[in-house]
Amino acid sequence: MIDLTDICGIPLSLDEETGVLKYDDCVACQSEEDIGITDIIPVLLNKFLKYPEQVYKHYVGIQNGGEDFKSSGISYDIIHLPHGLLGIEYSKTHVFSSFEKNNKYSCMVEVTKGEVTVLIQKNEQVDDPYANTIVEDVKMIQLFQGEKLAIPTGVLYTFVNTGSEPAIFVVISADLDHIDYSNLVKEKGLAYFIISKNARLEIVANPKYRIVEPALRVPWSTMESKEKQPYMHNLLEGKVPLYKKLNQYLNDFVGILV
Repeated sequence: MIDLTDICGIPLSLDEETGVLKYDDCVACQSEEDIGITDIIPVLLNKFLKYPEQVYKHYVGIQNGGEDFKSSGISYDIIHLPHGLLGIEYSKTHVFSSFEKNNKYSCMVEVTKGEVTVLIQKNEQVDDPYANTIVEDVKMIQLFQGEKLAIPTGVLYTFVNTGSEPAIFVVISADLDHIDYSNLVKEKGLAYFIISKNARLEIVANPKYRIVEPALRVPWSTMESKEKQPYMHNLLEGKVPLYKKLNQYLNDFVGILV
């Protein structure tokens, strides 16, 4: 059993073997979602996979005591993404997105255990439905325990467990919902697939896209300030868990999340 209390800021623990989140009686969870392989098949490299049947668990709307984020439209979620492979791909989540709005964010992320690579992709708008989709910008950012990231609006993004242990991370959003996969039928996924080849991690480009600038997987800690800027916000500064920040600055979160 892993105690997440100090890291998350609320009394939570996780059973590593089952992936079940345990919380005290004072903690409420709106819903627990089991995301299966059939749910994310449209964005996998191998469209015929049948195993593992369950890919990850998504705990939606966690609150401690009498605190009420739901009425403000903000949800504090925890995702437990086991390590391992989906075929030859590293285990990953749904693809999420939001409409582009100036000075707004799709979500805030905090890794509480393990390693998560966030693949963030911005496509260029084109009128020709038969042309390859052009990727205007793509980032692959490695996050480790305690590191936080703000994901801007107007992008597609997914979370990949590129570590050797289960990844547990927090996502704070106003409406975290995966995209309509019918919009990705032509591309059959995002611009890159992170795979294991000969027991080594490799990044494979999706030939359905025209990628303007190839991306590298970069640790957050080594990125230059200019590169980090689009993914930073002062609410993420310091080592205080995001739950405590959310409880203290709820109106600020409401103002920047869509």
